[in-house]
Amino acid sequence: PLLLHTGMGRLCTLDESVSLATMIDRIKRHLKLSHIRLALGVGRTLESQVKVVALCAGSGSSVLQGVEADLYLTGGIIAETSG
Repeated sequence: PLLLHTGMGRLCTLDESVSLATMIDRIKRHLKLSHIRLALGVGRTLESQVKVVALCAGSGSSVLQGVEADLYLTGGIIAETSG
């Protein structure tokens, strides 16, 4: 749903879960990037499964607040939201 004073984002549910390592490889290949920056959540590893992906431009602090996802793709993240 649209929220007043927030940007646009997407919440996507994959048909099948994949490992975080697989998802990173797919993102890098699709965007033609040699590397990406990654902040792993507590207890997460590159083998953690990804089923729900949240996506937005910018830091995502207003759009993604309260959104439950396995992976958050943003244009950047500020320290207060990464903890």
